[in-house]
Amino acid sequence: MGNDGGSIAKRSDLAKDKKRPLKIDKAALRAARARLCALTQEPLAPPIVACKLGFLFNKPNLLIALSQKSLPKSLQHISKLKDIKDANIAQAPDSDRFICPISGLELNGSNRFIINWNCGCVMSEASLKEIPSKNCLVCGEPIAETISLNQSEEEQRSKRKSLVKSKNNSKDAGQPIKKAKLAEEDPIMTAHLKNMENEVYKSLFVNDNVDETFTCRHLRAGLR
Repeated sequence: MGNDGGSIAKRSDLAKDKKRPLKIDKAALRAARARLCALTQEPLAPPIVACKLGFLFNKPNLLIALSQKSLPKSLQHISKLKDIKDANIAQAPDSDRFICPISGLELNGSNRFIINWNCGCVMSEASLKEIPSKNCLVCGEPIAETISLNQSEEEQRSKRKSLVKSKNNSKDAGQPIKKAKLAEEDPIMTAHLKNMENEVYKSLFVNDNVDETFTCRHLRAGLR
């Protein structure tokens, strides 16, 4: 090539452009877990239920999937009604935002929340630390077990193993139940990555401008 009046192809011209790796906004992902149904990825709306991995669900959709045995592998730890708990989550006045009834903190993925598995009341961890009590700060029922709604990947992995082990050790009518297998997938993460192919969705979650926050992007899009 060359000496013919044309341009000479450079190595950079011949090399294929590599796709930029997706930069997932972890704050956006935490917010999605706090605001979206883990099964359908639709906005949470009462009645709401929680599982022991800290996922929240719109109850009608989960019950339908449970009855039809159509839950994805990532939610195989839910096989009966005892695996979920009705969540008593307070809503802010004149708003669809969920808050802690004690502290007023918003359930937005940034503030750590727990559910009292005994009664189903949801509150911020900060409230329970501020007012230590063996009884629920909302309804007064005893606190026997609390489940974090902000579990890390490591916490969920450990909890999954514990739940699967418990299911495999249980017996029904004297016969071992069919052994459950460990599924590591996070349904919110899976849907999040799949939807990243959608440019509109991606614009809300990919942090191309580090100075622009999750809140700013969603306010611009009209989401609260």
